[in-house]
Amino acid sequence: MDRETYEHALMFLHRSAMDQVRLLGGEPTLHPDFKWMVERAHQDGFKVLLFTNGLIEKSILYWLQEIDDMDLSLLVNVNPPGLQENEELKRLRYTLRYLSNKISLGFNINNSLYSPEFLLALVDEFGLKRSIRLGLAHPCLDGKNRYLPTKDYKTVGETFAGFITTAMSSGVDVEFDCGFVPCMFPDSFRKNNVANVQKVGQGCGAVPDILPDGSAIHCYPLRDVLPLGGLSFCDAQSVKKGITSRINLYRHVGIFPYCRDCEYKKSNQCKGGCLASTMKRFHKREGGKVISHVSLISQYNMSKVSGIPEENEKAHWVLPYIDQSASFWDGVAKKFGDNIFEIYMPLPSACIGSGRPIQPSQYVAEFLEKTPFRISLLANPIILPDSVDKTAPILLTELENLLRKYNIKGVTVASLQLATIIKNEIPDLEITASVLMDIADPMQVVSINDVCDVLVPSSRIMRNIFALREVKKAFQGRIRLMLNEACLPGCPFRTQHFYEMSSQPNPSSLCDGLLEKQPWMRLTGSWVLPQHLHFYDGLWDELKLAGRVTLQDPLHFHQILDGYINKKVLTPDRIGGGPASIMSPVDIDGKFFNTTLSCDKNCHTCDVCFNYYRKIHGVSDHEKKKL
Repeated sequence: MDRETYEHALMFLHRSAMDQVRLLGGEPTLHPDFKWMVERAHQDGFKVLLFTNGLIEKSILYWLQEIDDMDLSLLVNVNPPGLQENEELKRLRYTLRYLSNKISLGFNINNSLYSPEFLLALVDEFGLKRSIRLGLAHPCLDGKNRYLPTKDYKTVGETFAGFITTAMSSGVDVEFDCGFVPCMFPDSFRKNNVANVQKVGQGCGAVPDILPDGSAIHCYPLRDVLPLGGLSFCDAQSVKKGITSRINLYRHVGIFPYCRDCEYKKSNQCKGGCLASTMKRFHKREGGKVISHVSLISQYNMSKVSGIPEENEKAHWVLPYIDQSASFWDGVAKKFGDNIFEIYMPLPSACIGSGRPIQPSQYVAEFLEKTPFRISLLANPIILPDSVDKTAPILLTELENLLRKYNIKGVTVASLQLATIIKNEIPDLEITASVLMDIADPMQVVSINDVCDVLVPSSRIMRNIFALREVKKAFQGRIRLMLNEACLPGCPFRTQHFYEMSSQPNPSSLCDGLLEKQPWMRLTGSWVLPQHLHFYDGLWDELKLAGRVTLQDPLHFHQILDGYINKKVLTPDRIGGGPASIMSPVDIDGKFFNTTLSCDKNCHTCDVCFNYYRKIHGVSDHEKKKL
């Protein structure tokens, strides 16, 4: 911001009867006119509140110390332990010690893994003001920033409820920045009579913020969609009125599907959470750009608006496209429509493979034109046909053409490089990390968190509840579990098999020989039967059925889908899991299945699966050597 604009901002604050200048950034102390700005504010009788990361040059630090505590205060936003280099941490601690009498701590929450107790330790160690400001990291509408997904709100609420109670009992006041909602906290905490707790849910409204060019915005998350030009308005009330008129419709919705019926929302005790989170639910692509589709809000009906993940709590099933006429898909929509989130299919042009053999395509054009479902496209061969630099432009062109014509919402990829390019070029397109990306541990999750919106975990951990839990904790987006793929965990043939499936017309199963010698290994596959889904409660956001090949028969498709949605008892030979499945109609009891979810996977020293296979197939002792 230049000096002239800053002077206009001070005049604006005078007209608005405000007595404080709040300097934000970036890091405000890096501005070449920082000292002048503080002094100029003091000359006009303003107090100054400085938002800073605490990494302040010593010359500035010493100068700030000379200012009266009544005229200057600092909100220092800190990171959790372990996220800063040693040198940065030393600088931060020096600032906290040197300016302790002026400092309150701030902490912005962008994932559900943080433990906040370190904040109280900092307050006590450095004798800081006994006040901590908690903020939620909210999304910008382009989704490029790092923010806390709404699915993690309850986890965060449970973690921070205990911390807030402890802090307040220690005489540390906890303030809530915008976007917190009552339902993220446990019932016992919401009933707390502490004043600040009772205000949770109220904090969302036009600030406004003044940008370096002098324009006014509702807040940073909405900076790109609701700017008001210049400071020509007479005061803050006029600006708020002008901004609020543009977003009033969104106030009726909320960040969750159940906000509409929530008593807190109905009684105006909660404003429904961050507007940016709400507005992200109502996007439309026009002319290659993302716009916020206001008409969707005015027509809002949670049971009918399509293409929005949160619209219907039942709509979490992701299904494969099979090449059938419109009447088939009309029947699927009529019977199962409320449960279906998305249909996935190969790219119509086959400009890049989909990790499976090329499928029939007689009805593809009709499906794309008429389907009521949102669609995602597959571009996930286990090996790309050429280098990423040569493959990406072809794929981007194809995606852009399809986006202009059809209800395409996402793309599934197995290449992180390709995913990054798509995210940069088409930021509103949801990117799913394919099961073929083989993500199985938190270290891998770190590499995709800023790129992928959805993750299908590796088949290697579908029978490892502990690994799934850690992956879900680490991933910032949605977890999609694939239920009826029967691949063996860590199959040594997997890479070659998927390569042959996507490059040859009639690929054979490469694990046949192994399974003939060790048939009990079929029990260790990644399949989950409908009657065992409850073992995965809390570990998924969406459920996916595989079977672009195995579910081609319409009757079979209906039976399997009905079985999973309604949690009917199915035998493993009936789920369409492919050649590594158990091929005979045997019952798998829940006790055995649950054992496979938490065992140590030391198959070389364990005979549980071997003995269970013998039991269900009635294998005689003399056949043990063969098994």
